Amino acid sequence: MLNNSPWIEQLEDINYDQLEKTVDAEVCVVGAGISGCLSAYYILENTQKSVILLDAWKVGQSASGHNAGQVINQFERSAKSIEKEFGTKKVIEARQVIEDSWTRLLEILDKIDLTPQPRIFKGYDAYNSVEQLNNILDDLVVYNKLGQRNFEKLYILKDIHIDHKYAGLYQRIELKKLKDYLDTQRDDFVGALERKTLIMNSALVCQKLIQFLLQVYPKRFRVFEKTEVIRIDLGLQNSFLKCNKGLVNCNKIVLCTNGFENFQINNKNGEDIIKSFHQNIIGKVGLMQGYFSFDYKEEIYSAVSYSPRKGNLKEYEEYIYTTKRRFGEGFLLTVGGTEMNLKEGYKYNRDVDYKADKYKNLEKFIITEYANLPKKVIKKYHWHGLMGYTKNMIRIVGVEPRNKNLLYNLGCNGVGLLPSVFGGWKISQIIGGKKVEKDIFDSV
Repeated sequence: MLNNSPWIEQLEDINYDQLEKTVDAEVCVVGAGISGCLSAYYILENTQKSVILLDAWKVGQSASGHNAGQVINQFERSAKSIEKEFGTKKVIEARQVIEDSWTRLLEILDKIDLTPQPRIFKGYDAYNSVEQLNNILDDLVVYNKLGQRNFEKLYILKDIHIDHKYAGLYQRIELKKLKDYLDTQRDDFVGALERKTLIMNSALVCQKLIQFLLQVYPKRFRVFEKTEVIRIDLGLQNSFLKCNKGLVNCNKIVLCTNGFENFQINNKNGEDIIKSFHQNIIGKVGLMQGYFSFDYKEEIYSAVSYSPRKGNLKEYEEYIYTTKRRFGEGFLLTVGGTEMNLKEGYKYNRDVDYKADKYKNLEKFIITEYANLPKKVIKKYHWHGLMGYTKNMIRIVGVEPRNKNLLYNLGCNGVGLLPSVFGGWKISQIIGGKKVEKDIFDSV
């Protein structure tokens, strides 16, 4: 089964040089996915530094070209657990800086040539048990502390009993309306969280953003593709990246990878880094499927995630999400959520067929539970991509404490785009010499 991502299909045929000599720059960004492209953008915008961007494959065509194409403000952990680890103030500040990243993202999208422009609409998280509702209500309690308003709206069926301590945190809803929101045939959902959502092709955003940066900053910005980093040598002042055919001499290095690249990091000014770096990232392969058709109306945009059900064999036991969007001259319905851990020591391969039988589970979900399957599917897509999960399920953004010349903007944790925006901005402030307060993302 081919790994035929629809996002890659929309890209222009653009090729950048492979690094084959020694080059100099003040900053080298490793990884030309959405995190790396955004980091390069903010460093160029907010400093006068020269920047080299490297990618082992092609701009935007690795994880950023093999994802769900969905943007939300969400942590992969409960707010209650983050509050317990970092405190109320820190968790609320973290959620606010990610929410502020919507504005930053839209400012960037306005600068690049995207047709059609991505649009924000209401997406939903579907819940099928009172336990799940109570968990999200506990999160809303945390977010209500210190006077922060809720960015989401929680709907709960009229006949579901909810403890009075959660009064004022939700609205009642009829089953028919709930099913309409959730694009489902099933009658056993008990509630849904409405959240701001945007769907876009992040691979195309990477490609367009790089074109923009090369045009605006031709003297300070260079890009090299098919340039694999083999070794990083960190020094007091200068650092070096030994690549498959060339060498980069720079001051600062920003890693925007999924953490499983097979390079060695030598710290000439302190403790060893490689162990902590690799052990902190868990690789997961996400599987997705798409259905292209002309059946939907022009106004149709949706994004729904369905919490796992555990029970008989007819019920899914995985988190599953769907989206609908304009795609070329027609529309694309996507479904994903099936994930597999990448075994330690294994390198992700975009050309490998990862558990083709698991795509059948996605197909079964769409046929038996989804309410708006297109009548005539013109083309099917099947794709998979690598995601980097940190052990504490929070993105790593900041300075390596063992050597200040190494910085991180990595760990998508499944919901990486808005944190990537914040991460790129924060990295630019650090490199620009601005004072940046410690936050929950400084967790290397």
